[in-house]
Amino acid sequence: METKTCGYTVHDRDGEEQPCDRPATGWRWYQGHDHEDALDVACELHENEGGRRIHAVEAERDQWRAKFEQLAKRNLEMAERHSEALHRAIERAKAAERALAEADQ
Repeated sequence: METKTCGYTVHDRDGEEQPCDRPATGWRWYQGHDHEDALDVACELHENEGGRRIHAVEAERDQWRAKFEQLAKRNLEMAERHSEALHRAIERAKAAERALAEADQ
């Protein structure tokens, strides 16, 4: 798996802009005049509280989505089992009705 780097724009000793090449360990939320608001990975030097909070909310949302999908799948499986059981019960009732009708003849 490829390790992501921070990428935050920093200035080197010559004053040139360079992307930060430290390993990304956290999150950074940033706003600017020339781009839309963004959430991005960042090293511990460039992460910020906004990024941590937004990432925490997104992670919690993903956990809830996974739980919902798991419950939906389980409910579908249960509905299928109950449907099959109901179908079998109906077939047994029909067979019993036929047996009673034959016994009455």
